[in-house]
Amino acid sequence: MALGITKTYTPSSGQATDASAYNTDLSTLFNAFSGLEAQTSSLGGLTITPAANSTTTFKVTNTIGTSLLSVDTTNSSVIMKTGTRLYLDSSSGMYISNNGTASLDFYVDNTLSLSVRDDYVLIPSGKLGFQSISVVYLNYNTNTASLDFYFNAILMSIFETYTYTPNQIRIGTDSANNGIDDATGGTASTPLYIGNQIIGVSSGTTGGTGSAGSGKQYVQLKIGATTYKILTDGSI
Repeated sequence: MALGITKTYTPSSGQATDASAYNTDLSTLFNAFSGLEAQTSSLGGLTITPAANSTTTFKVTNTIGTSLLSVDTTNSSVIMKTGTRLYLDSSSGMYISNNGTASLDFYVDNTLSLSVRDDYVLIPSGKLGFQSISVVYLNYNTNTASLDFYFNAILMSIFETYTYTPNQIRIGTDSANNGIDDATGGTASTPLYIGNQIIGVSSGTTGGTGSAGSGKQYVQLKIGATTYKILTDGSI
């Protein structure tokens, strides 16, 4: 193997002039030192490959000898020193870093945007978008301490002690007739249950004792073993 290094030199007394021998000596010295072969392409690129039976690790170190990047040719791995950064935009603020706390951190504009830990993923601030960041996304609101779900507008907010929604909640079937809301909706009402007991429906078109019959609409309460049917006219 030749390194492509040639040099004219003056041999010692009695030694023949042999530039190729000098070149071979340099090649041998290089391989013995690093266990690597270096080849230059016609385009000026540099390719480094391990020599036969080599277990050499290729390293990039700083001025005091600390390894910042190493290529383990035996285990086919690239190793970056803890705390170093892999820049994606000419070192102007977008990079990936391992800060030494068992986390892989992603920075945009020098701000931590995402941190992958050993048992969870952290989004310090901002939104988690699912289609368009302005249409469908999940956001933690630090002002209200709530986890907000958006679909063009706020769909639901989860607080520490309660859940809020400005919209109808539908149970069983995706129909306004199955919705729970603070305003009227749908064309009819479907009875809803807690366990095996109805929790009530009513209609302004029913009233009087006759409306408590089978198929009629009323509000039903069960207290102990007694079931009460409260009709829309107030009778029980």
